[in-house]
Amino acid sequence: MSSRIAGSSHSHWLVGPVVGALLFLSPHVHAEPMPGTVAPEFSLPDLNGQTVTLGDLRGKMVVVEWFNPGCPFVKYAHNGDHVLATMAASQPEEVRWFGWPSIPAHRASRVMDRS
Repeated sequence: MSSRIAGSSHSHWLVGPVVGALLFLSPHVHAEPMPGTVAPEFSLPDLNGQTVTLGDLRGKMVVVEWFNPGCPFVKYAHNGDHVLATMAASQPEEVRWFGWPSIPAHRASRVMDRS
């Protein structure tokens, strides 16, 4: 029985480094953003419930941000004095910024109202 437990613990000891090495060597993990590359077509609802497609925004810089409105860093980064808020407000015609919450929309609006 003890040899079975010892063998089991050795296999668990190897899983972490093997998975870590595979993730480190994967080219997708280290993919760099490619500014200027055309993204695949998509559509997203805006705050007014209107559907906006990427084609509607041709020629503009489009930022699609996946965020958690309950995250302290997200709250800080979207504070009116932070660089993200300043950048979004400074070029309203050239930049279109879309936020996609990582929590359900009905919860996101409640969390954002409390912020």
